[in-house]
Amino acid sequence: MVSLGARYWRFSRRADQIAQAFRHASELPVDPACLRAHLLARENATIQLQDQWSSFCRDVVLMSWRGNVSTLAGRTLLARRGSSSESAALSALRSTFTGRLKKPRNWEPKWFDPAETIDAARRLGVPNFAEIAAGVGITPSPLDELRAVRNYFAHRGSLSSSRLAPFLKVPVNSAMAHRHLTSLTLGGATTFERWATELDAMARVAVA
Repeated sequence: MVSLGARYWRFSRRADQIAQAFRHASELPVDPACLRAHLLARENATIQLQDQWSSFCRDVVLMSWRGNVSTLAGRTLLARRGSSSESAALSALRSTFTGRLKKPRNWEPKWFDPAETIDAARRLGVPNFAEIAAGVGITPSPLDELRAVRNYFAHRGSLSSSRLAPFLKVPVNSAMAHRHLTSLTLGGATTFERWATELDAMARVAVA
């Protein structure tokens, strides 16, 4: 039997590794020639953190649908009868959308989006829906802020800039985005470290 708890610990370790890489990249080098590499490492960490969260949410929902898994608290989710493959789970999810909402063959939810992850868990009728919704849907959540910064680093377009502006409250540019990441919050953690810590707490609730 596989464990949702094990999936949580894998996410937790990976998020911590990414946070450590970010901290290392935030120790600005004396040699200006290395500065660009450090800035790129921070941006990569931001993208990786959202990617890891998206992968975690996807795995938890699909594992819960398949069953024969245990939660972090030791509850057993019974195995599903019939095909329990990943493709079967996604096919079952897509089949719940009909009419104008019908999805194409290879469609998947935007797993990084709390609303879409919760909706997918609801449509699939997973037995631990309440726990998933409670964890993924925690408010306040760092996900909108993380996504805005991530998308700015990935695209640097007018749309990504406009979506980042409410979080920066200053003119949007790369320097201000990096300053936001490294700004200290209550307790002395940087904004990025706060995101990693809060996502870890959300993930733990989701697999309880």
